[in-house]
Amino acid sequence: MSKFVFVCYDHACGGESLALKISKLPECNTLEYDRFQKRTVVKDVFNKQLLMKNPTKPFELVDNKTNLLHVVPSHLSPDTLQTFYPDSLYVVINFPKTQQGIRQWCLRRYRYFEMSVSPTFMQRVGEYREQSGDVKNVAHLKQLAKPLTNLQIRCLAKNLELTKQNCREIFFSSLYNKGMHCKTNKNIIACDFEQKDSDEFFDAISNLIRNYK
Repeated sequence: MSKFVFVCYDHACGGESLALKISKLPECNTLEYDRFQKRTVVKDVFNKQLLMKNPTKPFELVDNKTNLLHVVPSHLSPDTLQTFYPDSLYVVINFPKTQQGIRQWCLRRYRYFEMSVSPTFMQRVGEYREQSGDVKNVAHLKQLAKPLTNLQIRCLAKNLELTKQNCREIFFSSLYNKGMHCKTNKNIIACDFEQKDSDEFFDAISNLIRNYK
């Protein structure tokens, strides 16, 4: 049986930090991770393929050969993943529905992702490629040698000058009003974005994992 805990969420909803917290439970393999400013970036067994818009290789099934659960952050919905892993567990952070929650999500996206600077050249190239940037563009690769923010990288991928106005337009064009929405059932536990950091939600996750067979 392939035993995983998939943490499913829309971009900037805090799924990687939650995945790290879950992985520290005694029933799970603890994730390795890095901190970029205030952003948590974990290293999962799928090599972050489930977080990519444009995977660098086809989606591959992974077997869990340990007695512990692997925790995996994912931007794919449980509906998609259950096709491959019907017997796994799913933790879902639903997209915010209130005006206050949406404002908080926008701020998180800006602070924790858009203004984040990946520390290495290859990580910046990876983000550039993820945004469909032309990796054969030598001028762009030279710019990626500098500590660009993710927002600047997205401008670069769209062949725009790295001006404040262009960055502003790119940021607002990337925002959306709808996202993931799931309901709790026997192997899915879901909560609203506004409740993702609550003790009640984490206790429910812990109980689901503890009773998993």
